[in-house]
Amino acid sequence: MALKPISIVNLSREILTLTERVAGYFSEKNLPEPSFDASYHGTPNDPEFEEIQAPLIEALADLSLLVQGPKIFLRTFGLAFQDLAAFQIALEFNFFKIVPLEGSITSRELARAAGIGEDITASAVRLLATQRIFVESEPGVFQHTSISAVLGRDDDIQAAIHMEVDDMFKAASDIDLALRKEPKNYSHESAPFNIRHGDIAYDWYSKNPRKGARFAQAMTGFSKLDRPISPLRDEYPWASLGRGKVVDVGGGNGSISMMLAKEFPDLEFIVQDISEDMMRQASLRKEMDGLEGRVTFMQHDFFEPQPIHDARAFFLRHISHNYVDSECVKILRALIPALEKRPGTPVLINDVVLPELNSKERYKERIMRQTDIAMFVVLGAKQRSASQFHALVKQADPRFEIKKIHGNLNIGLVEVVLGN
Repeated sequence: MALKPISIVNLSREILTLTERVAGYFSEKNLPEPSFDASYHGTPNDPEFEEIQAPLIEALADLSLLVQGPKIFLRTFGLAFQDLAAFQIALEFNFFKIVPLEGSITSRELARAAGIGEDITASAVRLLATQRIFVESEPGVFQHTSISAVLGRDDDIQAAIHMEVDDMFKAASDIDLALRKEPKNYSHESAPFNIRHGDIAYDWYSKNPRKGARFAQAMTGFSKLDRPISPLRDEYPWASLGRGKVVDVGGGNGSISMMLAKEFPDLEFIVQDISEDMMRQASLRKEMDGLEGRVTFMQHDFFEPQPIHDARAFFLRHISHNYVDSECVKILRALIPALEKRPGTPVLINDVVLPELNSKERYKERIMRQTDIAMFVVLGAKQRSASQFHALVKQADPRFEIKKIHGNLNIGLVEVVLGN
């Protein structure tokens, strides 16, 4: 089917209308308009704003692509790794902390504090500044923008971005080698991460404690970037579970359980993870203040039978996307003895649900498709669509039924129950 022609004049008029809607939202909510100033903390991260934000981002992207034309786009897109190389320098050598949140710094001062040469320091920051990451306020003098300041202020978000640009970017560069070595049957062992770093991701992070600690912190950072807790909190009736336990299967550092525990005081959360280091770090997080006794930690391998048989729900956040289907089947089957003890107990799979054709704005779909490729890079795994989740749970046990898929944002909540 031929693509429908797009008039750039009509598109620009649509952009004006959409921009006026966004500006009206800021005015109605008494919020400041977006700014590149370092003091600006960003647009709202809520479904109401996203509903009017998404079509504007989509239209702006189309207009930009049309005006650039194919050759300029391909040249820019094909060399985007150079932007990431500059980003890698800034993250690895702590530019975002060295540049003051208020005031400015010269390239010489920045280079001296970072411990690298002034020329490459200036080159990296100037390339980033073309993306509004830092600004050169006068020759050789740099300041934060609203974008770079996020990384200066928030250690969790910086950890998330640094981990991606360091560990994952390097692994992704070997994706072709991984596919040539194992063209069709994928696993943790065949993943590009293993090809690049010489070990399965989980084992590599366990053997590299500094990187492992950053990975754990990065998971919290991602929840602040594009996986907010509010949809998870609001789009499932947690209070209907009553007073009882929720088992956070493979819950890592427990940050999500901690946030949910603060919202739902009748629920207790048992965070299970195989990593002792992860649980040790989790118990020391400041978010644990006031939650002692309501958020507890248990070492458990989720491929083994579930030892908690009186839970109100089993919660699996970002677990299924780490594994190929055969491994996910084992994880689900390990829950069955506990589910049979308490019929109707939901299994809540909190993960990306890939969209059907033309059901999402392309910029939203791009984020979801990025995570799909990311899971292949790290673990030889994948994200799944609703139909793929349906097939997966049936493969684990024909009694499994998907009761409902909650939410319509990047991360869904697949509610599964074990029938008769």
